[in-house]
Amino acid sequence: MRESCKSLTQLVIYSVDGRQLITFTLSNGGMNEVTINAGALSSGQYMYSLLVDGKKVDSKNMILQNNLTFLKAENHQL
Repeated sequence: MRESCKSLTQLVIYSVDGRQLITFTLSNGGMNEVTINAGALSSGQYMYSLLVDGKKVDSKNMILQNNLTFLKAENHQL
């Protein structure tokens, strides 16, 4: 019998100077959706990263302006 492999998956939001601001722990497996309380962040540019077991899988930029979030479609190679 095969044991299921559980890993820690997180979405982390960083300021442009690299400070970790918010961390969301995601459920294992399947698709996840995260709702960000934009009122907790000032308008500006941020980065967000998907981490699996502490290793960055992907990172992207986002721009928050007047509580509207614009996600840039560019990938960052890690």
